[in-house]
Amino acid sequence: MHNNPNQHYDSKPSELFSEYSPPENCFCETFELPGQIRSHWSKFVEEFDKIDTTEIKTRTLQVERMLQEHGATYNLFGNSESVDQQWKLDLIPMLIPFQEWSYLEKGLIQRTRLLNAILKDVYGEQKLLKEGKLPPELLFCNPGFIRPCTGIEIPKDNFLIFSAVDLCRTSYGQWRLVSSRTQTPNCSGFSLENRIIISQIMSKIFQQNRVLRVAPFFMNLQAYLSEIAFYNRDNPTIVFFTPGPSSKTYFEHALLSRYMGYPMVESGDLTVRDNKVYLKTLDGLEPVDVIFRWVKDWECDPLALRNNSNNGVSGLIHAARTQNVVVANPIGTSLVESLAFSEFMPGLCKHILGEDILIHDVSSLWCGKPESLTQVINNPDQYIIKSAFNIMGAETIDLETFSSVEREIFIEKIKATPYKYVAQEKIFLSAIPTLHENRLEPANHICRFFISAAQNDFQVMPGGLMRVNTTQTSFLNTRNEMSRSKDIWVFSEGPVEKISLMGRLTKALEIRRSGKLSSRVADNLLWLGRYLERSENKVRILRSILKKLSGEIPFQDIQELPVLLDMAVGMELLLNENLLDQEDLKISGIHEEILNSIFDRSRPTSLISTLENVNQAAKNVRDRLSVDSWRILMRLDYGLKKSKADQWIQIRDSYYLMNEALMILSAFSGLAMEGMTRGLGWRFMDMGRRIERTNYMVSIIQSAVNNLQDNTNTSLDVLLEVADSSMTYRSRYRTYLQMAPVMDLLISDEINPKSVVFQLSALSKHLKRLPRNGIRKYGTMEERSLLSMLTTVRLTDIDFICEANANGNFEGLTEVLTSVEEGIREFSKHITQHYLSRIPTTQHFISIQPEGKNEIQISS
Repeated sequence: MHNNPNQHYDSKPSELFSEYSPPENCFCETFELPGQIRSHWSKFVEEFDKIDTTEIKTRTLQVERMLQEHGATYNLFGNSESVDQQWKLDLIPMLIPFQEWSYLEKGLIQRTRLLNAILKDVYGEQKLLKEGKLPPELLFCNPGFIRPCTGIEIPKDNFLIFSAVDLCRTSYGQWRLVSSRTQTPNCSGFSLENRIIISQIMSKIFQQNRVLRVAPFFMNLQAYLSEIAFYNRDNPTIVFFTPGPSSKTYFEHALLSRYMGYPMVESGDLTVRDNKVYLKTLDGLEPVDVIFRWVKDWECDPLALRNNSNNGVSGLIHAARTQNVVVANPIGTSLVESLAFSEFMPGLCKHILGEDILIHDVSSLWCGKPESLTQVINNPDQYIIKSAFNIMGAETIDLETFSSVEREIFIEKIKATPYKYVAQEKIFLSAIPTLHENRLEPANHICRFFISAAQNDFQVMPGGLMRVNTTQTSFLNTRNEMSRSKDIWVFSEGPVEKISLMGRLTKALEIRRSGKLSSRVADNLLWLGRYLERSENKVRILRSILKKLSGEIPFQDIQELPVLLDMAVGMELLLNENLLDQEDLKISGIHEEILNSIFDRSRPTSLISTLENVNQAAKNVRDRLSVDSWRILMRLDYGLKKSKADQWIQIRDSYYLMNEALMILSAFSGLAMEGMTRGLGWRFMDMGRRIERTNYMVSIIQSAVNNLQDNTNTSLDVLLEVADSSMTYRSRYRTYLQMAPVMDLLISDEINPKSVVFQLSALSKHLKRLPRNGIRKYGTMEERSLLSMLTTVRLTDIDFICEANANGNFEGLTEVLTSVEEGIREFSKHITQHYLSRIPTTQHFISIQPEGKNEIQISS
């Protein structure tokens, strides 16, 4: 059910803010005092309280549905085995007035300039170290210090091309810096998604308030990425470098790459040749000018750094050193993410910039300083203990929760290696109203703001991501991944200009008919097409079986059932031993086996397993799919995949489920036919469909032929139904069923989109449009195998192969089907060898990182 977000009901206004009680002795973002609303919230509160309770529920459900349809998920543990978690978004945003934003903007730019100056010094002359402004441990014990990156020339001396800062507001109303994100500033994509959804769901209120847009921020970032390229600055090749679907924030990688117009690439898409980085495409190697990276420092170059990384490109650091490619952010920027820098920031700001620091860090003590260590040991209950160097998997320790024995053991651990620990002061955070079960409750929060390099300085995105914690504990001592999110609205003093991200270049672009396609993307698109077609074929067979079983005829008397079951067994959809080999088979047994063939994840050939393959292949090429295509896949994913077998114990219900699944799959096929440009991506996906449909047609025709002796008309009728060609046959031959016309329609008819020859002809057309690189016509193995199949099918005498021999077998037909079956298998193999495995990844050799480094953990 889809409701209009601006629809009004006759029920009473919710007046949620009127009923909200801000916490005592704590700064509240919305209220100065109980009942006294802050001025910049007044218009929002007035309009929001007019919305009735029913509509608030509706809009909350709309937010959840939009996030679901967009596939907005994050993987908490960052691996392919763990389950993606649904992103959560609160309906009420955080509001920041213009005057306060001006202060925050200045403070964030100052902090970025300071961090950039530190990185420039550390990877250059290292004066801060020589002058004693920084302890040596902050570099040489810090895993974020990438020694092979020292001395690399950085364009415009800007290390922090894109970064993020986490800020909190204390219970006294003061802004404090919690942490800096300087290597891969995650959540900018989620922030963009939040803005897109909230501005639609709350469109009236959004338009009434002068909310600054975020598009100019990304426009300026785009312009800067083009400016820093060493070559082709008018139109450089910029790629969006991601770890792939295993990344916990892969959703935002796909969203940002599409939003900014950069192709999303993984490690297997890039290679280094002669100190230059290339994108491996079907047309050959394409030079890359700028790599906008979202891969962590130590994983970027397996040759120079961590040799067990599957996410990097061997030789990338040396390519950057020789100024053949720009990496943004440069490798090594994670150095200043260390919390150990916090204590030194005010002095460094004064020393480097000659300014007092505007936004102070949360009060922290680095235990590497003797006086700080003494302070922490004497007052352990006042602090939260954290890793000084942001070690993955390190715990956040509250010694106040330890027993006396556990506390002493841990304090001794700190004394043994004090430089590894930071003590952060316990602070109470401010509160903001948050929707919970249709009422407002106060929640602690933290804000992430995003900063990027601009033409002459840095810029801050006017907005950001707020994460709220509804457990009422100190936010800094909880896992923030489990919290909900809010959009951040920054108000303007004057009218807000509507700006599109599609900016203009000063130089005319070269006209192109298609973009470059990497071998990895082509491979995933081909398999996406195959899995989609395979799913559709399975659904079509299961629907036919369930349709027969749900009728009035007893299942023992259903003449079509043995043929359909044989087809399903031939496709390995149903297990032979569970059906055809049982003499006393009951309808409940058939239905149980059908439900297992749909929902049993342990079966590689079950429908649910095939749909999981669809989902994985689609994830791998998410930036290549339109928003509508992705919504259809998500509807299928959250519909059938989230169901369980016990929900469909009635045969008719199972039949309706297959009807719904077939409709969704057909909708995706229609979008692919009408919505995708006829480039190489579409061709590979359609080739996958044609290969799979050929296999399906051969399989069901062979199964029907095997059952012809028992009941010819029944077998042919079933064959036409599952081949989706009944209507075409009836329009030509009415109700007269004969083998030759049926086989002609399904094998040799050039205008039937379901026929074997139609699939082979489509494959031939695609093959002619693939890159050839000077190979003569019919010079490749795939062209020869396809030509052989087409010749066999087109020269086949239909009347001859439809005549049975003395034993009642159709040897000629079986020979043709076998020839096509073997030929399409060879064709698929040759396509993969020629186009999808043509350029090997650069070999990995050694690592200069000592074994075991960067594996320090804090444990209780």
